[in-house]
Amino acid sequence: MRINSANVVKEIEESPEESQQELTLLHALSKHSVSGLKDLKKEFDPTPIDPKAKKPDLINELLPSIPKESINAIIDKAFNPKIRYTAYIASFEADLPDGEEIAKKTEGFNSDHQYQNEDLLTNGHVERSTLEYVHTIKGESIFVFSSYRKELKFDPEARESTPSTSVKKIRISVDNSTKLITMYTGNKDILGDVLRAMYYIFGKSVKTVSINLAGIVPVDTQEFSYQTVKVLDYIYHGLTELGKLGVINSIELDTPLKSKKPQLVKVKGDDLLTDEVICKYLFIHKRDLVGIRTDFTIILNGFEYLISVELGLKDDKIKVSIKKDHYSLDQLDIFFKLIEENVSIHMANRGLINAQDLHLILSRLSNLALK
Repeated sequence: MRINSANVVKEIEESPEESQQELTLLHALSKHSVSGLKDLKKEFDPTPIDPKAKKPDLINELLPSIPKESINAIIDKAFNPKIRYTAYIASFEADLPDGEEIAKKTEGFNSDHQYQNEDLLTNGHVERSTLEYVHTIKGESIFVFSSYRKELKFDPEARESTPSTSVKKIRISVDNSTKLITMYTGNKDILGDVLRAMYYIFGKSVKTVSINLAGIVPVDTQEFSYQTVKVLDYIYHGLTELGKLGVINSIELDTPLKSKKPQLVKVKGDDLLTDEVICKYLFIHKRDLVGIRTDFTIILNGFEYLISVELGLKDDKIKVSIKKDHYSLDQLDIFFKLIEENVSIHMANRGLINAQDLHLILSRLSNLALK
């Protein structure tokens, strides 16, 4: 089901719901260090601070003591305009369970992922995961996945090792209409843990959104790699369904040895199609195009929203990243939904969107590469 763009502008301009603000505040506090949380506690809570208090304890103590008028300031400070929000996309086919069934399944997940304390002395650390169901509003369910790591750290003053706990919290949005799962993390290592948590809720129907190269025939490629052809077709004919493509700042190329980290190449000038070095990489060396960072204008009912968007399209994983700039977190959520649905549909479909126009683009690239 498509997102109803007629309602999007209204949703963008509406104030956030209280539950969403509370979740965002929790996320903002989790980004603080222990010393930073202690400073906030001194400001808002006059009760004495336990010097051995860990980060989760400080957050739980802080939440009820922060006045409403101070919440936005804390959120804005934690999420400055230069920050990029990153999310991986997965899909699911099963129906969303009801609240009672979700509660039962999250309880089962948490029970199965407790600390194995006997490993603390053996390995020096232990890990556990929890999944919290927050709410379902308008067909969208919100979860918070928490990854805890407890490790022994030597205290030189006490001359003994004491356990120290760190936590990473991942917000997960499950859209029952588009059947997409948005996992707000750029960390591929923790992504697998988040997916396993979603398997617990939805079963085997959960999968990352794959890049479908089927249906592309050799004549379509003009000797470029199939991956590059698919991605270029999406950038110029799929993404542009949502608005106007601006300056392409950089691209990512898969390395010859297919290493984890792609090669970042900055685009010279204003146009990817006029950069001779990139043309040689793509045509002569047959490198796979696996990522792009570009300025993009989303158009909704005549309103224009300029954003900086980054797409990662590698190893059957689709990643979307958007720079915060002056937009609220609710606005960013809507931008994510629009782009995620668009890229998921087009990258999963067979063949190309506009093979005829893509032929002209590939000809420009190959001619410049051979210049």
